[in-house]
Amino acid sequence: MSDPDWTSFGSGGFTPRFHGELYRRKDRRWAWRVVAANGKIVATDGGQGYERRIDAVGIFEALYPDLELRRGPNS
Repeated sequence: MSDPDWTSFGSGGFTPRFHGELYRRKDRRWAWRVVAANGKIVATDGGQGYERRIDAVGIFEALYPDLELRRGPNS
């Protein structure tokens, strides 16, 4: 099975189709989500949340090593 195509070619060259967002929830736990270029959320941490920021980042990077992780709201 081949790796998914995370990029698309546009007038400015290759642009990411997806990116990750790291954010702090209202309950103060860290969470992440994968967002498509059109702004739709396509994956989340399943609502689990993490006590420590480094744990949320580590899990995201293990699952999606080729995606950029950006700061989201409340991060």
